[in-house]
Amino acid sequence: MPGAKIIIADSHVKKRQRLKEILNQGGYQVQAEVASIPDLLRKARRLLPDLVILDSELEGGSVYEIANIIEDDNLGSIIILSDYYKKSQYYEYPHIAGPISPENLLPMVEVCLLYQKKITIMRQEVERLKEDLTSRRVIEKAKGIVMEKFSLTEPEAYRRMQKISMDKSIPMKELAQAIIFKDEGI
Repeated sequence: MPGAKIIIADSHVKKRQRLKEILNQGGYQVQAEVASIPDLLRKARRLLPDLVILDSELEGGSVYEIANIIEDDNLGSIIILSDYYKKSQYYEYPHIAGPISPENLLPMVEVCLLYQKKITIMRQEVERLKEDLTSRRVIEKAKGIVMEKFSLTEPEAYRRMQKISMDKSIPMKELAQAIIFKDEGI
């Protein structure tokens, strides 16, 4: 995915150079290189990368904990690089064991970036659905107030709120909040 922001986190300069070379050959640009976990966290929070390629022997703390922080805070996807397969520790993250080559790194990068994009879209949809649910709750509460206050049926109360919303050019949620505030004496 062209334009993807990638951070390489490895304590060894030569390994970082090799990774950068492979990524550049694959058409990717490396946004930053870091040599320690504290530096990685600072850069990840500032740059908001799409992907962090993280060496399992990175200095400065627990690689597993930093991977959790980066993913939990939605700072990007993770690929963990290891000299050997550490299934028990890194099983929930994509990782590459053994020598790194374009053949094993680039497809993994592409898949991680695709999944990151899908996850981002899903998170946005979840947030939209939460907002819709909150709006519906507020509107239902306001509708109940209107029904009680004016002795209307549910459809009549909703239509009245709809008409006021359209006449005043305000969203239904804002109208509903105003009705609730007025009823509660706020």
